[in-house]
Amino acid sequence: MVEKKIKVEIEESGDLAGEIIFEKRSKIYQAKVSGTFRKLKTIVSYLFLLAFFAMPFLRYERAGDMPDQAVMVDLTLRKFFFFAIEIWPQEAYYFIGLLVFSAIFLFFITSLFGRVWCGYACPQTIFSDLFYRVEEFVEGSYQKRQRQDKKVFTRKVLPKKILKHSIWLALSLLTGATVTFYFADAYKTVSNIITLQASYSVYFWTLFLTATTYIFAGFAREYICIYACPYARFQGAMMDADSLVVTYDEVRGEPRGKQNSHIDTESDCVDCYRCVVVCPVGIDIRDGQQYQCINCGLCVDACNDIMTKLKKPDNLIRYDTLRNLNREAKGLSSNFKILRPRTII
Repeated sequence: MVEKKIKVEIEESGDLAGEIIFEKRSKIYQAKVSGTFRKLKTIVSYLFLLAFFAMPFLRYERAGDMPDQAVMVDLTLRKFFFFAIEIWPQEAYYFIGLLVFSAIFLFFITSLFGRVWCGYACPQTIFSDLFYRVEEFVEGSYQKRQRQDKKVFTRKVLPKKILKHSIWLALSLLTGATVTFYFADAYKTVSNIITLQASYSVYFWTLFLTATTYIFAGFAREYICIYACPYARFQGAMMDADSLVVTYDEVRGEPRGKQNSHIDTESDCVDCYRCVVVCPVGIDIRDGQQYQCINCGLCVDACNDIMTKLKKPDNLIRYDTLRNLNREAKGLSSNFKILRPRTII
């Protein structure tokens, strides 16, 4: 298991005595996987990173002494520039309207497709995935990383650790600096940082955001999603039995068992744990719906790969609704309703 559960004994008798009240974190060693949803996740991540790092350097000509940076929050002029759009402080209702619309749209998408924002487009997920790819490139497969973490201070392992953290810090520094580029002319700020002529606030925020990126994407990772992000906690109020989420088909998969074992092998799940080791939050989707699941679909790719090798039907783990699983178990046809009371409200 990827998590160690600690029981705290309570002296007073009661319903909470002996209950699990804290889960000690155990590092997740995520395995590499390929497939449709991994490719989609990669494409979305690259598009986001390209837009994030390139946007401050785009130019847009404006009249007079106005800045020629396409996207910029000018604190001196107290204006927000987005290409031809200029927003003054007294027009803050535009931002409020945008935030309200974004929230409603996010709730609508969640009611339809679950936490796809978390799995594909959330900056925390994207940067954590980027750092994981660096880790995998430098240190190797998840089995190698597990072995190496047991003997860090050796001639073979220590240089890899130093290289990995150096790349992480470089990416974090680039991220922190890029954020400051949105609040001052990017080209001028780059020159000032290099020549040590930038203001103290630029250095402070660059280093502060460097530290947060390094910690959040390199170490905290899934803990931000599980414990720090409020979205994970109230998603249950936005989803129902008709939401499209990652599901496990118990009818096909149970009872689990290795091929050629004493367990009935007519079931499709061979209990290989491949779906678990590729999960970025370390859960077992076969245990049912869990609030930690970010709906990224990597377990779908992993399971389909195994099913293909075993010459069994795909989609033992798949995107589906809980209502459809129940209907299929009864021999009824499946359907997906977009317009229903929850999405309309």
